[in-house]
Amino acid sequence: MARVQAGIKVNAASALGALRSLRLGLADRRSILNAMGDRLLKEVNDTFKQQGKHQTPPWPPLKPSTIRRRRKKGVGAKPLQDTGRLRASFIKRIRTKFVFVGSGVKYAPYHEFGSKKKKNRPPQRRMTPTQRRAQKLMETMAQAILARMADKANG
Repeated sequence: MARVQAGIKVNAASALGALRSLRLGLADRRSILNAMGDRLLKEVNDTFKQQGKHQTPPWPPLKPSTIRRRRKKGVGAKPLQDTGRLRASFIKRIRTKFVFVGSGVKYAPYHEFGSKKKKNRPPQRRMTPTQRRAQKLMETMAQAILARMADKANG
């Protein structure tokens, strides 16, 4: 498996703590973390679809010179979407208490974090949700799971 170059690691301990009181087994925990990973991957895909408009900071538009150069090559004017390789490279990894979503493409960190070291390096175009947003998503999912389980228990 390729080394992940850029991504987000979300500690699901608080969400799992809420579920621990229900004494969920390891298999249930893994399925919950898997669902959380799927949700984070959806966030990444939504970011690409919306061209980073909901990100903080929003993706900057391509420079006119970049658009002209790309059009001459027959490529579109959407940032980070020439071939689809970067978008398709995002994976999830499940561990005991956290889920990680990231990309192993070696140029991913230059886009995720930006770079000012060399000329012609890209500006930041964050692809993963912020830590705060990811944590909120996980907690919301945990609350929804608890509500569904309580409904089942109350029959």
